Amino acid sequence: MKFLLDTNALIIMMFGEVANGTLSLDTMNNMQEADELYVSDISFWEMAIKIKIGKLSISQPLTWIADQCKENGITCVPVTIEQFARTMELPLFKDHTDPFDRLIISVAKLNDLTLISTDGAIRNHYKEYGIDMIW
Repeated sequence: MKFLLDTNALIIMMFGEVANGTLSLDTMNNMQEADELYVSDISFWEMAIKIKIGKLSISQPLTWIADQCKENGITCVPVTIEQFARTMELPLFKDHTDPFDRLIISVAKLNDLTLISTDGAIRNHYKEYGIDMIW
């Protein structure tokens, strides 16, 4: 299978459990056995913003995470205008308006990838977004 790591799943993969939770053992096994793993460049922007505003603290620089992705065969998906455009086609829910999530969801849709995430807001609406998701 082919999976897209949400930002929180990437952080868990690199550093272990995080404050927002962890991934199930089945999901961790799926990640290890995946045919292909992807991460959106959006995740690096999201981490940079959250570090700057004090919502995220990690022990390594973003460049280290990017290098680890390359070393572990995780493909970084570049940001495209098509991804931005696809976000306008997604339903908008009052309890889920996060722009980073919307872009990551659009990447999953455009590339037919199953999203791996601990994000409860995405989990509540993934079917309406038209994506597959595991956590």
